[in-house]
Amino acid sequence: MKSTISNICKTASFSLNKIEILYKYLNHNSIEKLGHVFISSKLDYCNAILFGLPDIEINRLQCIQNAAARLVSGSRKYEHIVPVLKSLHWLPVKARIEYKILLVG
Repeated sequence: MKSTISNICKTASFSLNKIEILYKYLNHNSIEKLGHVFISSKLDYCNAILFGLPDIEINRLQCIQNAAARLVSGSRKYEHIVPVLKSLHWLPVKARIEYKILLVG
């Protein structure tokens, strides 16, 4: 399971870096859409298999989501992330996993 999470983190970080390079050339709507398309889709794909994992493993994915939220919203590194996630209407990773299981099950 660690290899799955490592792979998700690696591909999401790569996409996040590419979006960051394009940041100055795009408007806010485009950046927000790219964040949803590339990062959220990577975090949500097959996340039902991540249910019940230790919080240490889930926190690695949460860090990726936090970085994406900061990039999309333009917030700084040391600002609280919870208001940023709420303004983007993004659930934390653990809640996303539980939501998907409840929705499908």
